[in-house]
Amino acid sequence: KKWKKTGFTLPSFEVAGVNLALYGIGDNNAANNKAVTPSFSTSSPYELFDDFNIGDKIKGGESWEELLSYRRKQRNINLAFYVDKVAMKRWLPTIDIPVPTQYYNRYSSEMPENDAFLRLGVESSVNEMIPREMSYVAKPSHLRHSDGVVLFRYLKPVDDPVVVEDDRGRVFIGRYNSNMKEVVDDMEQVSQKVARYIAKHFKERVAVGSDLDSYDEYFWALSQVTPGLVIEERITLWDDDMRPAMQFQLFVIFGRVYIARWVRGLSPWGLVNRDGKVVTWVGMPDNHPEVPNWVDWPKVIETAERVGANKDMIRVDIFVGVSADNLEVLDENASEKLRKDAVKIVVSDCDLSPELLELEQEPSIMHEAARLWISGYKTGNYKVVPNTEVPLEYRKTGKLSERPSKKNWIKTKFTLSKFESMGVNLAAYRMPPSEMDDIGENEEPFELYDNFNIAANITGNENWWDLVAYRRELDSPGLNFYVDKVAQKRWLPTIDMPTPRP
Repeated sequence: KKWKKTGFTLPSFEVAGVNLALYGIGDNNAANNKAVTPSFSTSSPYELFDDFNIGDKIKGGESWEELLSYRRKQRNINLAFYVDKVAMKRWLPTIDIPVPTQYYNRYSSEMPENDAFLRLGVESSVNEMIPREMSYVAKPSHLRHSDGVVLFRYLKPVDDPVVVEDDRGRVFIGRYNSNMKEVVDDMEQVSQKVARYIAKHFKERVAVGSDLDSYDEYFWALSQVTPGLVIEERITLWDDDMRPAMQFQLFVIFGRVYIARWVRGLSPWGLVNRDGKVVTWVGMPDNHPEVPNWVDWPKVIETAERVGANKDMIRVDIFVGVSADNLEVLDENASEKLRKDAVKIVVSDCDLSPELLELEQEPSIMHEAARLWISGYKTGNYKVVPNTEVPLEYRKTGKLSERPSKKNWIKTKFTLSKFESMGVNLAAYRMPPSEMDDIGENEEPFELYDNFNIAANITGNENWWDLVAYRRELDSPGLNFYVDKVAQKRWLPTIDMPTPRP
């Protein structure tokens, strides 16, 4: 195919000593080898993971949509890993790539059945996991883009001048693509509504089976993701906490960023080149001429390219902003330095089959993306290697277990300052240092009966219902004794514990 130059045709896009930007333009193509750069002789081949390889399908003139069709039809469980929100949020921190602080991150199979008697299903379990009195984002792990996403904003009474009679604070809810709106229901009613909304998405799966062969829009790898729930820190900005976070969606082609879509929710703010310059295009808003100086653009690029390494194409979505619970920074009088120091750069999601949305207004943008993607195969210096990134557990089970880690415990009005047992203040666990930490340090250890012991299960991240689930799963002799009413009513008086008269 003879590719026409457009306003978005790059002069240079070097990967492993080859300028992929020369493919199909004029006489510079693979045939005369002019794409090779001076660094070629010292460059190692780009190592492409085998499960991303579509080289045998490339003809050389495909459109962006045709390339995505190849990707969607690939049946490889390793690809599911990169669009599995639970797995990615568990894995990325292990390679030192930051994600929003995780409040709850579980597959549906990991959610305890705390309501077996009432048979209320997953909705009740989800409701137990939803944080109270703090801001968060909740999203299903197995759906695309903004499907099922809930934004939650909480203002404590002391943080807002509006007088609230029941002292419960103010609650705002929104979707990924819209501003949040205040709701007047009490906290439990709000949590139930959120749980109901999220729970219904656990029954939604993208098409499977024969549909995949008929409709290109269905993505096989996504259909293999186990349903789950991610509840995490909400990232925002001090200019308007009611809006979705600032996000850069970076298209990484053969390990190098091509362009970034700059958005707040679904609202386009602009397009940004790899060098951080805002691109002039038909959909460019007038009021966003450049990336703010508090955005560490080189760090954004580095993060995206680390995630995009060893892949032919992936979109890496990165939030840049501050925690919605960092009220000091969100204060209108906060200093510029305080705000800049508090800015986080965290990976939100990855997409292997990204939609074009408003980019369709300017076809040349993704026309160039397709040319570079094809060039990587047609002229690139690459070799196909096994995927060493996807954990073996995921390859075998389609799920990634949670690693033991330090949970971020949030103080509430029920948080105790003192709860002494066996000479230790248990209330000080993972809370700010307490003067009570050394109370009774010379006391004897608490003697725990072996058939109650669940220490082997404890990761430190559990909520109440997780712990109850561990107890239910114990197959320990003697536990039934404590729930046997006949036995208990006969035994308790023998140790001088009163019971009602039989």
